[in-house]
Amino acid sequence: MLIEGGKVRGPHLHAKRLQRDHRTLFGTDLDLAPIAAELEELAAQPSSFVARVSVFEADHLITTRRVPSAGPISCELFPLQRSLSHVKHFGLAPQWHARRAVAADDAICCTGLDKDDLVLEGTMFNVGFIRADGRLVWPEGPVLAGTTWKQLEGVWDCENRPVCVGEIGNFVGAIATNATSGVRPITTIAPRLRCSQEGLAWANKIAKAYQAIPAEDVTQLSQAV
Repeated sequence: MLIEGGKVRGPHLHAKRLQRDHRTLFGTDLDLAPIAAELEELAAQPSSFVARVSVFEADHLITTRRVPSAGPISCELFPLQRSLSHVKHFGLAPQWHARRAVAADDAICCTGLDKDDLVLEGTMFNVGFIRADGRLVWPEGPVLAGTTWKQLEGVWDCENRPVCVGEIGNFVGAIATNATSGVRPITTIAPRLRCSQEGLAWANKIAKAYQAIPAEDVTQLSQAV
């Protein structure tokens, strides 16, 4: 999660995901209070940073890193479906491999490369497709619905439905979303889509709508579930 000035967007969404995934993997509830307390201590620093919360059966680990670039990215389709796709977990080797395998900044995973195959998600991000009227279409399927996606549903016109590889070219643009980089325009999705000026304009408007969502104090994490 991105922490700026001691605040984070959607703490309740981060908390619910941590609790849900902990129950899924370990069958027990997660005590969020010590996690929130440690984050509050880290958030006292003046600079912005990214905090990664990793939870285990009876422990947790918080690591920090600098804020990544939020600029546009190019993507390429890559056939990959993550295991336990609805859970955010450590099994990232397939995504790292996909990133290295494509001739673009990043990969967008799909069930295959034929026109009837389904688009799923990016390696470390969700992908949203932009219609000519600005509406966002989130691919439905075995994906991890991220916190940025869920927050955008509250401020932008969205729908969630299956998206086939063969229809990508019908959209005017696309965005990549995650909790650390927010909303980034996707310039191309090889070999199916090149973002138009209209699509880029919509992507920038969507990014501004996300930036306008108020951030909340990190202490809200422990009170969110």
